[in-house]
Amino acid sequence: MRVAPLDKAIKINECMEVYGNDLEFITKAYFPGEDGKDIVVDASDFKRKATGSLYIYSPMGIKAGPAQVVLEDCSGKKYTLPEVTLSDEVVGGSGETGGEGYAPIWEGDVYIYDWANWQYLTSDQLSLEDIQIHEGLMIRLTFDNPDGASVCVCDANWGAPDIDGEGNNSVWVAAGTTELEFPISQGMAETLKAGGGIIVGGGNYTLKKIELFREYPTLWAGEYTTGWWWYLPASELDLSAITPEAGQTIRFTFTHHDAPQTFCLCDGWWGAPFIRDGGESDNNIVLAAGEDFLEFEISEGMAATMNGESETALIIGGDITITKIQIKTD
Repeated sequence: MRVAPLDKAIKINECMEVYGNDLEFITKAYFPGEDGKDIVVDASDFKRKATGSLYIYSPMGIKAGPAQVVLEDCSGKKYTLPEVTLSDEVVGGSGETGGEGYAPIWEGDVYIYDWANWQYLTSDQLSLEDIQIHEGLMIRLTFDNPDGASVCVCDANWGAPDIDGEGNNSVWVAAGTTELEFPISQGMAETLKAGGGIIVGGGNYTLKKIELFREYPTLWAGEYTTGWWWYLPASELDLSAITPEAGQTIRFTFTHHDAPQTFCLCDGWWGAPFIRDGGESDNNIVLAAGEDFLEFEISEGMAATMNGESETALIIGGDITITKIQIKTD
């Protein structure tokens, strides 16, 4: 099995990523606790569980420093993972959070059985201290949903944020879908800043958690299967929020895949940036099953062509479907 990240400490509420095979059979993860006892994270609390990948939140109470997390499958067999570094710092503890850092603002266990069962979460029930609320900040609902559910969200004034990407504040989610993410609307931001709360409704699900996070600047979004090759025009990149620079971290998000897939990238001049070791070449790698995003450093050539010094920003090949290109910010 392979784990990530290896280049930085994993903070509390950040995800440790595990890639391998047959990971859908994993039922528990054991983290070393600061009191000498293991902290058990049940699979129902994983951020993601798929055949080829697991995303597991680092829990409160862990022992900071080098650590080997242990996984357990449904037969009771245990697997010791490669060493990672754990931090006892909490993500989202001060100010805005970024990207994969989620700041919980409410946790509970509320069954919303039908449309008559609205949940009025007041400002007293929400933990918004030190969080700068603004339009465009992202919100995520986590819930149990074994049979399919309707989810509806309003601000305290019954304002309707766009939660489905099509302007609606209610959406049907299929059985097994346990997360819903959407941007905070101007009305919701103003309501929360004024001391109002959130109204959640719908039916047939159990609300478990509400979190806020800040999305990274998005340069491109859509759905494109690369083939050999995709010449991404510089004119299609949205650089209104950030200017690509060498040394920044670029992030590619892909559609979920349960089999290994190839990813190759060049700058617009066919220059070959370093993505990671272990591939056919430094810029031509194999993504493990379930490895649904990839991060690496922007090269000098990439920065130049992405900023329009070439009509082609990036040349991308392989058999992968890309849905988003972003630049990570602190």
